Amino acid sequence: MPNLPALNEPTPAAAGSSSLPSSPRPESPNPDSTKPPRRRGSHGRLTKLIAPGRSRSTSNASQISINQEDSGGSSGRTTPEVRRRAGKAATTSLLATDAKYKKFAQLVDKSLQAFESVNEWADFISFLSRLLKTLHSPSPPYPEIPRKLIVSKRLAQCLNPALPAGVHQRALDVYAYIFSIIGVEGLKRDLLIWSSGLFPFFQYATTSVRPILINIYETYYLPLGSDLRPATKALILAFLPGMEEETGDFFDKILSLLDKVSGAVTASFFLKTIFLILISSPTSRLSALNYLSRRLLKPPEQGDCDVGLMIRGVSAALGDENVLVRRNGLDLLLRILRLDEPLFKDADHKDQETLMRAASGVLLQKELSLSRRVYTWLLGPGEGPEEQIVHFQKHGLELLSTTLLRDMQTLGTAMDGADAQRPFKIFLSFLDKWEVGSALSESLAIPALRAIKNATSSSTGVLPEEVIGTALAVYEAIEPIILWKLLYASVRAELDARDSDSNTLTDDASREAFRLAVQMLHIISPDTFSKASSAATETETESTSVSDLLYSTDSRPHLAHEKISTDILPRIALTSFDICQHALTNHWNEPESLLDATSIASTLLDYEAPTLALVDGERWLSSLVQALAKLFRYLRPDAAQYHIRAVELLWEYNQMAELHTLENVIARRMTAVPLNSAGFDAFGILWRLTDSISTLFKFGGQGLSKACHSTEIRQSIHPTLIQRVDAAFPNATSYLEVLVSLLIRYINTEASPSIRKVTCLIVRVQSSAAELLQTIVSRGDVSQHQLVNLKISLVANLSSAIQQKRMTLQSKLLHLLHSAISASSTSKSLNHRRSPSLTERPPLDAEFEVNVVKLIIEAVLSTGNLPVLQHWIDFVLMTLPQLSTARNGLLQALSECFAQQLRYLSIHIDSVYIRSDASVKDEKLFVTDAEVVMILNALERVLVILTSGPGVKHDDMSRQGDGEKGLLGLMSGVFTVEAPADDPLKAEYPRYLDDAIHALLVSWTITKPTSSPSAASSSKVQTYEKIRSRVNKVLEKTFKSQPLGVITSCIHVWATNSSEITDSAIFDCVDVLTPSAERLVEIVCQAVSGKSGRTSSEFRADPAYLAFLEAYISRLEAPIAVQVWTTLFTFSKDFIGSIGSSSARTQLFLVFKCLTALALTVSKTSALEDRRLRRDLQDTYAKILDLVVTNSAKISEAGLWSRMTSGTASPGDIDKVDAEQGLEQIYDFLSVSVIPNLRALLVDADRVNAACSGVMVTIVTPAFKKQQVEKSTIRLLMEITKIPSAHKTWRAQIADVFNDSRFFRQKSEDDIGYWKTLICGLMDSDKERFTDLLGKITSASSANIFSNRDQEMLVKSLNLRRLSFILLAAENNHYLVQLPAIQEKLVEMLRSSQLSPRVHSEVYLCLRVLMIRISPQHLTNFWPVILTELLRIFELTMDDPPEDGSEELQLVLAACKFLDLLLVIQSEDFQVHQWMFITDTTDAIYPAEGCSPEALMDCLSNILADGQRGSDHSNDQILLSEQNESAPRKPSLSSVTTLNSIYQLQPFFSRASIDTFEGVFGGMGVDWEAVEEGLSREIFQL
Repeated sequence: MPNLPALNEPTPAAAGSSSLPSSPRPESPNPDSTKPPRRRGSHGRLTKLIAPGRSRSTSNASQISINQEDSGGSSGRTTPEVRRRAGKAATTSLLATDAKYKKFAQLVDKSLQAFESVNEWADFISFLSRLLKTLHSPSPPYPEIPRKLIVSKRLAQCLNPALPAGVHQRALDVYAYIFSIIGVEGLKRDLLIWSSGLFPFFQYATTSVRPILINIYETYYLPLGSDLRPATKALILAFLPGMEEETGDFFDKILSLLDKVSGAVTASFFLKTIFLILISSPTSRLSALNYLSRRLLKPPEQGDCDVGLMIRGVSAALGDENVLVRRNGLDLLLRILRLDEPLFKDADHKDQETLMRAASGVLLQKELSLSRRVYTWLLGPGEGPEEQIVHFQKHGLELLSTTLLRDMQTLGTAMDGADAQRPFKIFLSFLDKWEVGSALSESLAIPALRAIKNATSSSTGVLPEEVIGTALAVYEAIEPIILWKLLYASVRAELDARDSDSNTLTDDASREAFRLAVQMLHIISPDTFSKASSAATETETESTSVSDLLYSTDSRPHLAHEKISTDILPRIALTSFDICQHALTNHWNEPESLLDATSIASTLLDYEAPTLALVDGERWLSSLVQALAKLFRYLRPDAAQYHIRAVELLWEYNQMAELHTLENVIARRMTAVPLNSAGFDAFGILWRLTDSISTLFKFGGQGLSKACHSTEIRQSIHPTLIQRVDAAFPNATSYLEVLVSLLIRYINTEASPSIRKVTCLIVRVQSSAAELLQTIVSRGDVSQHQLVNLKISLVANLSSAIQQKRMTLQSKLLHLLHSAISASSTSKSLNHRRSPSLTERPPLDAEFEVNVVKLIIEAVLSTGNLPVLQHWIDFVLMTLPQLSTARNGLLQALSECFAQQLRYLSIHIDSVYIRSDASVKDEKLFVTDAEVVMILNALERVLVILTSGPGVKHDDMSRQGDGEKGLLGLMSGVFTVEAPADDPLKAEYPRYLDDAIHALLVSWTITKPTSSPSAASSSKVQTYEKIRSRVNKVLEKTFKSQPLGVITSCIHVWATNSSEITDSAIFDCVDVLTPSAERLVEIVCQAVSGKSGRTSSEFRADPAYLAFLEAYISRLEAPIAVQVWTTLFTFSKDFIGSIGSSSARTQLFLVFKCLTALALTVSKTSALEDRRLRRDLQDTYAKILDLVVTNSAKISEAGLWSRMTSGTASPGDIDKVDAEQGLEQIYDFLSVSVIPNLRALLVDADRVNAACSGVMVTIVTPAFKKQQVEKSTIRLLMEITKIPSAHKTWRAQIADVFNDSRFFRQKSEDDIGYWKTLICGLMDSDKERFTDLLGKITSASSANIFSNRDQEMLVKSLNLRRLSFILLAAENNHYLVQLPAIQEKLVEMLRSSQLSPRVHSEVYLCLRVLMIRISPQHLTNFWPVILTELLRIFELTMDDPPEDGSEELQLVLAACKFLDLLLVIQSEDFQVHQWMFITDTTDAIYPAEGCSPEALMDCLSNILADGQRGSDHSNDQILLSEQNESAPRKPSLSSVTTLNSIYQLQPFFSRASIDTFEGVFGGMGVDWEAVEEGLSREIFQL
């Protein structure tokens, strides 16, 4: 395909020999139908004579030959297009040798050149006068105008609204003369050429010019008759501005014109087009409605108009912003689309919903006249209210309800909050009209509230506060009697749906009914019950149900109060007590129902309602006594979560029952035969929860006589006894030793597998032996050797008792073991006072203590050992003094054990309560707050001993055998302590404290008070309060003895980022422990700097300290931050002074983050008014910022500390990130927290600029030079551009990158967004750059013959693309001031004949960006140029399709993309022109018989379809974007980047008209996000 001709006129010399004119179509063309065409593409309606200077052949003869060949038919198939082309070819051949016509064409060219020198309006008149004189010169005149495309463009430009009326009048004179000489046939043939300037002009024409324009339409357009059909919509749009005011001067004249057009194209087609205009053209709606108010006074016949199109048109009018449009739209609705009319009833349901949605939305305008019309449409023309209500319920209620409900269900989705709440507001508006609101309430009240409830549970796009506000408004607006009636019906239906028997509710249904009844009873005030009548009897109320009494069909709302007092409330009281009595008697297996039923009765008793006189008191009290006995089942040990509530109910029932009723029930349970321990357990729980004093069982007992100890066994008078003693116990010397040895043997007795049946007897023997030994040992007369044997035996038997869950035996053996340890310690203390050495200890003691600790851990961690946990904790508390002289490892083991159990119990309790809240089923919970408090007591005692005593860095437990894994073979890694290191900073910190603090913080997190605890969770609240109070005391006591250790452990726990502990809980705990935030910061800074005051070997420098400090400082309020400033400032200053050390460099970034967080908070206060503080802040912060920026690479290479992603890792470990991620973290912090706040932190502009310059020199510039620019670097640069004073630091760098030819290489969507911001900042900071870029676009080509033309075209293309990106990056109308210059440059590019198709393609890309960035009203004078260029390209494509693989294919694609965007946007200015390119009427979907497509896209589709038959292009298709009718419109060609053949565009050409019509009909608007995304991807070649 050769180069395309330019838009503007060439020189006359070139025009004279370049192309041949054409003449009107002959009356009877007679082409040679037997000669086949030479090529697929034939001549279009515009021949080559419209593009002077661009001859396709070297001679006129060859051109004539081609035209003659193209005039032939093909296979006898003739279409209007083929006939038209044949006529053109014949006319061209006739005028080709006419010398006068050639001279005439030269004169026209010369006249057109005068337009280039037009500067003011007088020049326009001169130009038009000269052109008119030239057109008059031929005599007789030629019926074909030379250069008609350019002539039409110049005439259209002369009709610019900014020009005076004199210019417009002269231009119309030229139009009139042209039409007079070309005749009807000439205008019919070139209708799209001459109409492009006239159609949009009427709305701008002055009063003096409009008659001339109307005369042109009457004289020349109306005679075209049915040939006006393709331009019907455009012609109507051209006339409608004269219909805006009914009192206007030209209203009747335009009305007559429209009637004539209607008659020419058929009334049905005209009417459909009018409704299509209502949909697509907001500015023409009022005029169209004015026309319809005169011509459409009743519903049209069924086949005269598409009802769907009518509904969409009326709906669009009802949704218009103009009140007059809505009012006229409602009038039209009342005339043609009444609810009871067959026309509306036969419409599609979706269309009916669309109209109902639009009509009901009018109520939101709160315009009385509009609302009255809506109600008239819904209620019908009836006179009385009853007739209107019947009409609404029959014809409108169901449609209105389903429409609103469908919209309500979108609440809580991602759509805009205001749109989501719109249906609820409409519903509220309808409630003001009781004829509509009453019926609508019964249909919509419950679904509306249900939709709101669903939205509150899963709200993504609507704020919960807005949803709650909507719910309250809906609830308050609905008539209460209607709402409660609907609620009852819904509940009843839901309960009935679950029942197997219609007369009996299932367990689940009854539980829910009880729960609902309790909640509703509390809504009724006591005053209401006090007014209830006490005269009613059961016989009066049993005949009908409560619902029938209240919600009977003949009931009236104003009589509801009287009926409630006389009938409803007495029936409620009687029914409630009957149900409660039934629940007390039969529902003891349904705890929730029982509790709820009793709560109802209790509430009624509290209200002292008069209707209580009707209750059978004796039967009620009898049932209550039975319930009291049954309530004790909730005092089982495995029902801990019900204990508190059950005890409360027992005392409540006791108050309702007779005196001493509860005491009698308790006594009967405890004296029942056979004896049952459950009664005693229940009483113990009742007593413990009733009396808050907790009683501890204490060890001890009576001893035997000292005679047993003083009498030797060998002195016995019984020789047999002596013999047996010698055989069994040869070392025994006294009766006491024999007795003790014998009892120890009894304790060691175990049943063999063959005699398991006597196990219970053996346990009794062991218990008796333990009791007797307890008495003996407590006296202190047992020898040390026997005490050792006894302790060893007891440890072994206790372990066995734990495993076999022998609770009673454990208690007795523990008492005995404690006494033995105490007696042994007493004996040792006496011996030590007599011994010169205090360090010698028997080896057995150390092994025994290890075994005791193992035993304690086994007992405490055993889940089945909870019933005797109190005994074990007492044993630990009383035995710890004896173990305190042992190795630290034993105490640490106990600390680990208690911490682990505390964490487990706390999490277990919380999980059970969570399940209980979410379920109506009973949940088993064996753990109470008492067990947790026990563990806390033991943990506190161990921690106090460990933190207050001297630290020991080794223990005997480290010498355990290799076969044991970890501490005592039970817990891994507790006592594994590294050997002392050379570096004291790397010594192991006290690990046990970390575990203890972790467990305490888990409990602290779980027991955090809720903002509004419900009544149902009173047991949970009380339990958590007790646990939290005890945890607080443990933390305070531990912190008092070792503040640095506790804070350090809190930091280590925070670093693990455990899912069990929240950050807020840690910070809250730290605030409770420390007296002030300043003290906490001081502690952490001392720990980091090694000035903690304790031996530095206890702690090691950990980056987590500073990370924790940053997080803590970030949450401080401004006044507190000011108090902390001095401490952190001093630390930072000292830190900068020691930056040379390696440890300081590794923590530099963390110190910087801490200082930044505090400085940001302090900068928001008045503290910076202190000049010294402000100077210190500026100096210190500038230094540390410079250090971080300069050393960022080294910092990242050393590895940045990061919080762990799970709590499984060791708290002391450092989770480092790699260098690349570390560098990104540093840059992100700079871009998010530092650079945006530099002016607040450094204040002085010079310091700010210096800091920005440092960042640019050190980070940004090297990255751009290496072509390795990460997103973090771009974000950093983007923040610097937002600082006005620093523009000199970054402008040159961004400009260099933008001017680089590699800039438009593929980039991610995020990068494109960043660069949009950067380029906007560049252009706004330096206005001259935009002007310079415009100058480069049209710079003259080099005259050097050795210059590379391809390189020049590439440079121009890149400059145009830069312009496109600059416009796309800016806001709408941002470059409105520069628009004339932009237009001038683009027109200059289009008219240039030396530019390649690639450059022209970039012009179209820039035009696409202009269309979405500049408001349409500012582009009015640009349309003549745009339309001319599009017509030229598409007509040339039809005449001579580009060859496969040629450059012209990309130009055609660019033009198609531009047209595609215009069709999607549907701007008002383009709608009047789009008929030239597509079929924009209903003919696009339902083409009329005998009418061939006239639009360019349809013609191109047919031409390419004919040429594609039999070729190899059938499978070479492009992928068009899918167009969904229910989704916003978007371009079809956005994903197409290149073409190999023109035939690939055939699907686009064939679908353009249909897709545009469907998109407009759908009324979903434009998908602007997809439009901009497509342009961005194309600019960056994605």
